[in-house]
Amino acid sequence: MGIDRADVRWVIHYQIPGTLEAYYQESGRAERDGSHARAILLYAPRDRELQEYFIENDSPSIEQLRSLHAWLGQRLDGVRSGIVSMRQAVQEATGVSSQVVPVGVDQLRIAGVLQAETDDLALDPIWRVEPLTEPIARSIQQSNTERRHHKRRQLERMLAYAEGGTCRRQFLLDYFGEESPAPNRRCCDWCMDGRKPAHPPRGPLHPARPLSAESAESGLNPVEVVDVVLECARVFCGQLHRTNLARILIGSESVRIASYAGHEHFGRLRGMRRRQVVSVIDSLIERGALNLLDGLVALPTETPSPSVAQPVARDPETTHQNRAAQRIVALGESGNTSHIPELITSLSDPDGNVRRLAASALGKLRSAEAVESLLRLLQKETGPQVRQYAIKALGRIGDARSVVMLTRIADDVAERDYNRIAARRSLTEIRAGVRRRHV
Repeated sequence: MGIDRADVRWVIHYQIPGTLEAYYQESGRAERDGSHARAILLYAPRDRELQEYFIENDSPSIEQLRSLHAWLGQRLDGVRSGIVSMRQAVQEATGVSSQVVPVGVDQLRIAGVLQAETDDLALDPIWRVEPLTEPIARSIQQSNTERRHHKRRQLERMLAYAEGGTCRRQFLLDYFGEESPAPNRRCCDWCMDGRKPAHPPRGPLHPARPLSAESAESGLNPVEVVDVVLECARVFCGQLHRTNLARILIGSESVRIASYAGHEHFGRLRGMRRRQVVSVIDSLIERGALNLLDGLVALPTETPSPSVAQPVARDPETTHQNRAAQRIVALGESGNTSHIPELITSLSDPDGNVRRLAASALGKLRSAEAVESLLRLLQKETGPQVRQYAIKALGRIGDARSVVMLTRIADDVAERDYNRIAARRSLTEIRAGVRRRHV
């Protein structure tokens, strides 16, 4: 979302993103000026299928990696070139999707197989291509497997956010380890006045009508199916997403639950389809026989359901933060470099949103005076969103002093993917700027 406006009032997701990080970043495009805005997420359980497809196809297979390596060895070894400009050529020559070429190149660079020698920022690097040995190939393959497992965990958290029954704002703050200001009535669909109860209404334990004639395929009647689901939910209370609980019960061959293959509940509803079992689980959740805690299936607690959240007046501290955010946005839009000292001071503000906006404003002013302060921020900042805006700001400023830090971020596998991408783009901006100045 290449949107650089402070007055965005609506951000609507037609489908869920693959990670909470992506959702937080995209929905965060709204309300940068401190005024009210609304983020809407349209969600259906089948949305996960598209994200699972992306996960399974986000990196090259070992055969594709070998093809990519062979092509790079023939065309790139000893050549001065910009690797990004070669993406389409690589796809046409090797059949490797242009979407995974950057991932494959990145993996070869991290493994030391592809090396860039930069002797002049005004020029593209000179590339060296080393042999892709079997141990290195296996290591990259293992890394891909771990990468997909990690992305599946991220997707589960995104689904937990979409399906959960708690304050969505607090869910995001807890996930990113940020402290929450005092609540206010304009929070989320769970907290706004009169929208929903904090928990689903309770009802009969067993459905009033038959679940489905298809449930007979399991050899059990509908009531027995419900009993099996409840028993399995008790055993795995608070451990599994609803779809994985269903996979266990139908005896799915999915790799996600391979470790449960010997469990006593594995395959107890064999013959039913996953969507049918999920429908049973959803029905029990609606009736209060089961709960979703952060997206994980659990038994309901014995404590009474809390009442609907009452409106809370906007906290004075929150109002102050909004005013501070509005001022920082205005300073960045002003084009006046005399405000740079104030913005640099704001990089140390305890509020992460203020630091993020200050970094963005400094990037818009494009002053080399801010480079050292932004680099110091990146050395200590842990907030991924703040880091991203500082990285982008350095790219906009285009100062060569940023190259070492940005290169380290781009090559750091522990860094968020979107920050590594931002670092690579910023490096490209810096090199392009240096070339222009040398012409």
